[in-house]
Amino acid sequence: MQPQATYERLAKAGILERAGAEWRTTETWQRAFMKAEEQALEFNEAVNDPRVPVSYALVSILGADVPEAELEQLIDGLLPIELKEEQEMELDEDVDEDGEEGDEEEVVE
Repeated sequence: MQPQATYERLAKAGILERAGAEWRTTETWQRAFMKAEEQALEFNEAVNDPRVPVSYALVSILGADVPEAELEQLIDGLLPIELKEEQEMELDEDVDEDGEEGDEEEVVE
C-alpha cells in the first residue's frame, strides 16, 4: 500500500483527518491510543516501543481480522504522525510549565 493510500485507509476508518496539508489524528484515535497505552501497561508490555500501543489501538478500531501485512503498513504510516503529535504535546506542556506561554491564568475576584 502506498503512503497516500495508507493515509486514506486510516482516514476512512476515522483515525486520521486532513488539517491543511498535514494528516492529523482524530479524537477517536487519541482515545483508542490512550486506552491501548493503559492496556499495554496492564499486560507489562514494553511501552517504550511505540508500535505496541499503536498496534493495540489499530486492532481495537479496525478489528482483529486485519491481515498482518496490512496492519504493519498502517503502523508504519501512522507512527510518524503519532510521534510528531506526541512531541508537539510535550513541547506545549514544557512551555506551559515554564509559564512562558500557554493559557492565561484566570483571575478570581
